[in-house]
Amino acid sequence: MIGLIWHLSPRWAIRPEFSFGFGESDGDGNTLDINSHSASLGGSALFYMGRWENLQTCVSPRLSYSWAGSSIESGVDSSQHGWGPSGSFGAQYSLGERFAVFAEAGLGYSSSTSENSLTTLDRSSWTFGTRTQIGATLYF
Repeated sequence: MIGLIWHLSPRWAIRPEFSFGFGESDGDGNTLDINSHSASLGGSALFYMGRWENLQTCVSPRLSYSWAGSSIESGVDSSQHGWGPSGSFGAQYSLGERFAVFAEAGLGYSSSTSENSLTTLDRSSWTFGTRTQIGATLYF
């Protein structure tokens, strides 16, 4: 995942993020080749609550959208797209003026729709569960 953080004030920030992936499975003999690709776009608002020397705590609501697709050598294509809100509580520890580490934990919901070229049936699904994130921030 690639993300940025933009501090609007000492107590507010926004964090847009983007991730993508590509894959291929080569078949031999009786199996088929499969190509897959995915992308997601999301954004969080960070509301900083307290500060103790180099440690800051925050709450963070987030919204994301994702899309994935695959293609099988036999001509069957499928795609899935979905969205989801989540929220988390986290902490950030500054290791210097330009570098910090962070961790967040919370809950999230996601809803998605799947479709493929083999049938005319679409499938909708939803999930609810925990969400965690650990990372580092490099300030320019």
